[in-house]
Amino acid sequence: MKSRTLLILDPSTIDIKEAVDQKLAPHKQLEEPDFISGKWDYWTIFKTDQFTAANRPTNLISKIPELILSTNYITKSNKTFFDVSSIVDLEGKWHDLQDFGWTMINRDNRNEAGLELWRKHIVGIIDNAEGMLGVIVTTHI
Repeated sequence: MKSRTLLILDPSTIDIKEAVDQKLAPHKQLEEPDFISGKWDYWTIFKTDQFTAANRPTNLISKIPELILSTNYITKSNKTFFDVSSIVDLEGKWHDLQDFGWTMINRDNRNEAGLELWRKHIVGIIDNAEGMLGVIVTTHI
């Protein structure tokens, strides 16, 4: 399953690829028998046109240049940050839609109440992250 994941980074971050690797590393899925301990096994760029350059720092670098295009300052008015199913906050904690009872596998029982709780949770995270850098990537588990 693929998910859009928001990574919240310090606004002084320069090397986006390095920061993404460091932010995701503690949550990487390990090999069996501990495979259930992780949240992802690989990540990639979701798409490269989700933000405009107007709200992006000009000093960013990355070994994957397209990753810069998936980076922007976090603002409450940018709805792109709310369209994710997982978040790694500034302290490195993983927040996941499935922790709120939502399931993608069972389409007949997705738990809309869980989705609503998740949306409220995101608002609190975004409010606290205003002005930080946000990078959206696709994670797979």
